Amino acid sequence: MNKIQDSVSKWFHAGEVVVIGVSGGADSMALLHAVCHCGVPLQIMVAHVNHCLRGEESDRDENFVRQYCEKQQILFYSKQVDVASLAKENRQSEEVCGREQRYAFFEELAGKDGWILTAHTLSDRIETMLFHLTRGSSLSGLCSIPQKRGKILRPLLDFTRREIEAYCQEFYLPYVQDSTNDLDLYNRNKIRHHVVPVLQEINPRFAQNMLRTFQLLEADRELLQKQAEHQFYLLFDKGKLWVERMIGVPTAISSRIISLFLEQHQIPADTKLILSILQICERGFGKYNVPGNRFVVCQNGWLSVQTPVEGHPYFEYQVENCTNCRVFGFHLLVGGQEIYEQFINVAKNFFHSIVDYDKIFGKVKIRQRMPGDRISLPNHPNRKVKKYWNEQKIPLEQRDLLAVFEDDNGVFAVEGLGIDQRVQPDAHTTRYLWIQKETV
Repeated sequence: MNKIQDSVSKWFHAGEVVVIGVSGGADSMALLHAVCHCGVPLQIMVAHVNHCLRGEESDRDENFVRQYCEKQQILFYSKQVDVASLAKENRQSEEVCGREQRYAFFEELAGKDGWILTAHTLSDRIETMLFHLTRGSSLSGLCSIPQKRGKILRPLLDFTRREIEAYCQEFYLPYVQDSTNDLDLYNRNKIRHHVVPVLQEINPRFAQNMLRTFQLLEADRELLQKQAEHQFYLLFDKGKLWVERMIGVPTAISSRIISLFLEQHQIPADTKLILSILQICERGFGKYNVPGNRFVVCQNGWLSVQTPVEGHPYFEYQVENCTNCRVFGFHLLVGGQEIYEQFINVAKNFFHSIVDYDKIFGKVKIRQRMPGDRISLPNHPNRKVKKYWNEQKIPLEQRDLLAVFEDDNGVFAVEGLGIDQRVQPDAHTTRYLWIQKETV
């Protein structure tokens, strides 16, 4: 038995369902042939997706695979997708869109228990790893294409493209050439045509050495992943992650714990997202917007995923007369020195503030907070109200209930924070405005 066929046979048990993605190129035709001749009886289906990107050449490839399968009496399924139009509609790259369409089709054919086989080779793995390096990569990125993930299997991942082409020659396998593979239209082609040849010139055993490197990196990745999974299940409870217990955990582990947390909530994770969430965990508070109109929120020592609820109805009240009125649960009272003396004797267990009434300009409003609201508290620079609330760990669901006091010059007081420096009483103040939250 050929070494590729022997390698393929080790993955399967008799009677299993396998869906093989076959484009018609040398790699996929070799994979199809090796599976059919690996000595293990299998239920084989061939799946081909016509991306409609290369006109007549795309149709040629589809017809080639169909005719080969008919001749070999192999079940054949095809699907045509206008990837260019769909990618534009979904604001995706053609590469991402095409991959999503292929795997969705493969999943549909494989059902619950079937294998999905793709013909990625060691050469593909090397090119992907080098591509990841150009963008900056984690250990997972350096490991490149995994040989097995879920029910997706890549049996040829230990063999180079040259070995696959030799296999095709040995068994007189026909295959088609994708004309775009010869062009430097894509970054991967540039790596294949210009970078890899130089590395092979430096060391003719470059590919074999890279295979050993992948094996070592994968062993490290598996160890770190197991440690992270052990920690994760100690910290994860009812959809939340106990981040206070992650203090001091090395980033190599904590980043994987965050990745597992996102996976539990079906949130696609990349390095940038994981590091951003680690930052709010280290700070102890904050939130980060994630796909699906959701937020990852760090609050009170826990990390959770929240969906914004319908906001509290916006409120805004015009204060017609501040001298002595009650508006939105506040008592506003204007007076002289007696107001100030009364104010300083008030218990501190509820919100109350006193301002220089003559420093208020124009009309006074009590309203709900708005994006961009700012205030300058005593001995503090002008800052966003949101930043103060973040520092004080005010729960997100309570912020729309807190009152903001505004005159024609902007915010001059915020419930729970205090008053702006520009309306602070001083030695020249003659009239005071006392703002007191009334108890229920």
